[in-house]
Amino acid sequence: MDRSARQVIETLLQMTLDHKMHERFYTRKEFELAAQVRFQADRLQTLAESLARVSQEALMKAGADTAPTIEKKPALTVTQLEILNNRSTVPYIAILFYGHGGEPAEIQEIRGTLKAIEMSLRSTSEMLFGYMEKHFAGEHSLLIRPKEEWLEAAIWRSRLTTSLYCVAGYFRMAAEMIAVAFTVLNKAKLAGAALLSEENRRETVLLLNATSTFLHDAARYLGLAGIELGCDEDRWRRLEVALKAILDGDKDDEEEGLEDVKK
Repeated sequence: MDRSARQVIETLLQMTLDHKMHERFYTRKEFELAAQVRFQADRLQTLAESLARVSQEALMKAGADTAPTIEKKPALTVTQLEILNNRSTVPYIAILFYGHGGEPAEIQEIRGTLKAIEMSLRSTSEMLFGYMEKHFAGEHSLLIRPKEEWLEAAIWRSRLTTSLYCVAGYFRMAAEMIAVAFTVLNKAKLAGAALLSEENRRETVLLLNATSTFLHDAARYLGLAGIELGCDEDRWRRLEVALKAILDGDKDDEEEGLEDVKK
């Protein structure tokens, strides 16, 4: 093997050792991210179910009760807040309506979380697509030689490239689902005062249910990305073995050549 080819194999081996360790972190991270997206979906789904059980008659009757004295211009009474804030779910979803009648602060927090995840997934997906395109067009041609260890390395290198291409696709699909969920969530009327209207409340329940569905899909794609990355552990190990075999075989050939010269 000439010097330039050996340098490429050495580079591939170093990248293999680094990325094998690198992906262990990201395998776990994608599952954690999937769980986080699923949690946001479940918060909104639980809120939708809670609001769907609210009685319009009870809300209107509660409008004549005591207003929260802490608010300058209270839009909701204490009893209306008790109806909207289902105390059996608040400890879990942490979404709380206040007497001022505006949106719960947690809704803005959910929006910020979703937007940050979406942007991160988009940029990571674009980066992976770019790298994998280079891999498809690059080192593979070098590895296609009629030698067992070289072809073994080509097989595992190709499997890793296609695997990461799949991961990039899952990231992109998750980002798109989160983007749609974000748009739908923004259409929901989540100010406490707006929820006094039965029509607004019915529409909000529908929109929250749809938002949750899109987020469940996003979480599923992230979980699939984690599974795919988890499968790469064995692929990186097998590629490492194949590349070392190429370098060891080249070293043996060089030693044999030196022996022949001495003779």
